[in-house]
Amino acid sequence: MRVHIVWPIVIALIAAAFLAGLVYQRSWIPDYAEAEALYPEVAEFGRALAESKSGDSLTASTIKTLLLEERFSLIQPHGVVFSDDPEMIVSIRVNKTFSFDIGPDGTPRWNKNQMHNKP
Repeated sequence: MRVHIVWPIVIALIAAAFLAGLVYQRSWIPDYAEAEALYPEVAEFGRALAESKSGDSLTASTIKTLLLEERFSLIQPHGVVFSDDPEMIVSIRVNKTFSFDIGPDGTPRWNKNQMHNKP
């Protein structure tokens, strides 16, 4: 009789493991791991933006030229959005959940996009 009880338990454990993997992949944890790895380079990019800011104007061509430098190669594949908001120079879109907003002082701020959590 033990053999008949083992099969449903094994099937339930396999289903639980599959479901746990699926929930993990759909969660924000993998997106956070990707964004966290980029933070040091984004911080350096923010400092470089703040240093290259001449007066109150920072042109799009200056930002693009700075972004094309080899030291920012990890940021290049991600979307960079220019902003009209005076509190933000650019926003670097890392993935569907996280982005970094870089302010005039060059400090990157985490931004968790709420659109990912909507059904």
